[in-house]
Amino acid sequence: MQLTEIKMAGFKSFVDPTTVKLPSKRIAVVGPNGCGKSNIIDAVTWVMGESSPKYLRGEALTDVIFNGSTARKPIGQASVELIFDNSDGSLGGEYAKFAEISIKRLINRDSDSSYYLNGVRCRKRDMVDLFLGTGLGPRSYSIIGQNMISRVIEAKPDELRTYLEEAAGISKYKERRHETELRIQHTKENLARVNDIRTELEKQLNHLKHQANVAEKFKALKQQERSTRAELYGIQWRQLDSRIVESTLQIQREETSLEARHSELSTADRELEQMRHEQRVAHDAFQEVQRRYYAVGNEITRIEQDILHQQERQHQWENDLAQTENQCQTIKNEISESDDELREFERETLSLEPQLATAVKEMDILQSNLELAEDAQQDWQERWDTFHQTSATTTQTAQVEKTNIQHWEQRIAALQNRQTQLQQDQVNFNFSELNKELEDFTKKAYEIADELAFQNKQLAEIRAEMNAQKTAQQDANKQLDNVRNELQKLRGQQASLEALQQTALGQRDNPATPWVTKHQLADKTRLAQHITVETGWELAAEKVLGFCLQAICVDQLNEVVPHLEDFTSGKLCVFTPAQTPVVDKQTKGTLLQQKIKSAWPMDALLTGIYVADSLSEALSLCESLAANESVVTRDGIWLNRAWIKILREEDPAAGVFQREQELKQLAMRIQSQIEIQNELEKGIAQHREKIQKLEQEQERLQQNYNQCQSQSAQVNAQQKMKQERLLELKGQSERCIKELEEGANQLKQANDKLQQSRQIWQEAMTALEQQADMRDQLIVERDEVRQQLQTERDQLNHKKQQQHELEIRLQTTKSQKSALQQTLTRLQAQMTALNERKITLQSELSSMPPLETLKKSLSRTLDKHVAIEAELNTARVAMESL
Repeated sequence: MQLTEIKMAGFKSFVDPTTVKLPSKRIAVVGPNGCGKSNIIDAVTWVMGESSPKYLRGEALTDVIFNGSTARKPIGQASVELIFDNSDGSLGGEYAKFAEISIKRLINRDSDSSYYLNGVRCRKRDMVDLFLGTGLGPRSYSIIGQNMISRVIEAKPDELRTYLEEAAGISKYKERRHETELRIQHTKENLARVNDIRTELEKQLNHLKHQANVAEKFKALKQQERSTRAELYGIQWRQLDSRIVESTLQIQREETSLEARHSELSTADRELEQMRHEQRVAHDAFQEVQRRYYAVGNEITRIEQDILHQQERQHQWENDLAQTENQCQTIKNEISESDDELREFERETLSLEPQLATAVKEMDILQSNLELAEDAQQDWQERWDTFHQTSATTTQTAQVEKTNIQHWEQRIAALQNRQTQLQQDQVNFNFSELNKELEDFTKKAYEIADELAFQNKQLAEIRAEMNAQKTAQQDANKQLDNVRNELQKLRGQQASLEALQQTALGQRDNPATPWVTKHQLADKTRLAQHITVETGWELAAEKVLGFCLQAICVDQLNEVVPHLEDFTSGKLCVFTPAQTPVVDKQTKGTLLQQKIKSAWPMDALLTGIYVADSLSEALSLCESLAANESVVTRDGIWLNRAWIKILREEDPAAGVFQREQELKQLAMRIQSQIEIQNELEKGIAQHREKIQKLEQEQERLQQNYNQCQSQSAQVNAQQKMKQERLLELKGQSERCIKELEEGANQLKQANDKLQQSRQIWQEAMTALEQQADMRDQLIVERDEVRQQLQTERDQLNHKKQQQHELEIRLQTTKSQKSALQQTLTRLQAQMTALNERKITLQSELSSMPPLETLKKSLSRTLDKHVAIEAELNTARVAMESL
């Protein structure tokens, strides 16, 4: 592969599109320092992918764009294109079929680079991969610039190894291995990040569980806070209500006092208004006197200013008159001197005009002679340009043909060498071994494909079973969440009912609680917890038993009696089953005791108490009752022949039997939900265990599948590589045959071109010998014409100088004369103006009024000012007293 052309546009010093052709393997670029030789190597390095400005002899990548000069503006982009001859098939792969390879790079002022491969836009990576192993690259040994030989000789072992690997063609495989290692490293890093995220999420999950437990406790405490806050607000409301009553009475007393003060204030306001009226009258009188006082003061100031102004004007006019007389005398003297100078300039002008006319006539004669000499010079120049153009054309033709002769000789030698090389390559092609290897890889690929299909089927079955288990687990989790929510709700209701029940039974918010706790009675059950009431009669039982429902149940009263001395506050009820049952043989009606079931005897509390469905029935029953007997209705009205009790106030003990029943039902429901929760958790654990086993099996199958897939990929890659190699060899064989035919035709054409160029070169050399004699003759004529032209120019320049001096003297004299005339005119105008100014000043001085009149007027005004000032002082004293 050989570089044949370099096309540059806007790159460094190559601002115009420039094509550098490299027709042979040995090309020299010759020129002085700064002509751009190194820019050609920089262009090759840059287009091969160099991205460091240091290696391009710049500070930034955009420095490769033409930055302007004194004659041209900067441009916006630069491009370089390299044309390679790939007729020998050095580039393999998809570009092996191209006999010519073109790579191009373009950059703009925004540092945006674009790469093109055979006219198609590509990545920088694609271009670098194309030339890996060929020795080409931005910093490879193929591009030898300044200090490159020294760097190779002084290279360290690692750097020298890089050059050797590039020359051996293994750099592209190392680059691919490096890319694969980077991908594996990135994959490992991603897996590590996934594990970190998983660990972090597990920590967050535990934290969220803890927060959920705290939230449950918060809800219970919040409910307790609301009830306590309501009680607190009730107490605060009563206190605020009493304070409002006291504040209302205080406000009424203050309003009465305020009315009395308002009456006093009205009397003082009337007196104050009378005094203000008198003050306004006195103030108006004072303002009138003050106005007249200021008016007289202004008049005095005006008269004094008039006197001062008149004195200043008289003095000024007298000074102006004296100055005007002095200026008139000065101007008269200047007019006399200017007349004398004007007569002298007129005499000098009359003597210079004849001399200037003579010099002009001599200049015309010399100018004609110079024009004849210049015509002769122009005629010789035209003949010399024609000869020079003809000679240059002949010389260029000779040089071009000589270059063509060298080119065609090198081209013929290269074509002959290429023909020999192609014939040897054609003999070395062997396809039988590649076909056999390709058949073996194809057979192995089919076997691995069957194994992959079987393992893929097993993986699909495992995944389906895992999905089923996960779906079942998700359903169980949803059911478990529902059960937990329901259980939490039931426990909340249970806690609320227990709090109310404890309040009703006196187990909380009771002043007697410290005494009960001190004597170890807090754990004893209450009487209401041992009673079951027939439905509909709960209210009647609660009204009758009342405070006895909070009774502490003990075995013997002796357990409590010794400690009653230190019971100082609160209410206390103690109940014991050690009682003598009383048998009531009367049959007056149904007893309340028959509506109540209890393991403890209730005779002591309910003896002689009957029940009735309505008040009228209770009243009729009362007529037959004894004095110690009573009757209670279903809606809680308790009466006797002598009394009746109706309690409709809000009682904390109300509904105690109903709440106790609800608490028992809630306990049963909570126990049922707990059992369901345990079953669901057990099922979820089983699903999780099955999923874990299936995942392990899936992982094992996936590893086997990945191994088979890797083997398949390797076999397919090797098979593809062999196929590509076979196609490449066939293509190379066809290209060799085609190139042999084309080479024979090109060799014949090159021989014909060589003979033609030699004949033209011989004719051009003969013409150059004839043109040498003509050049000598023209040089002799040039010297004679130049000598004559220089003589005429010298005479003309001398005469021009003399004429110029006369013109300057004449012009100067005329200018001075004109200036003197203008000066005389100006002086006469000034003289006239000064005479007029003098007359005006004399008339102004004579018409000025006398100062005695103004002084008398000033004296009268001062006397008036003193009188008004005394009147003003009297008015001020009267106003200040008010």
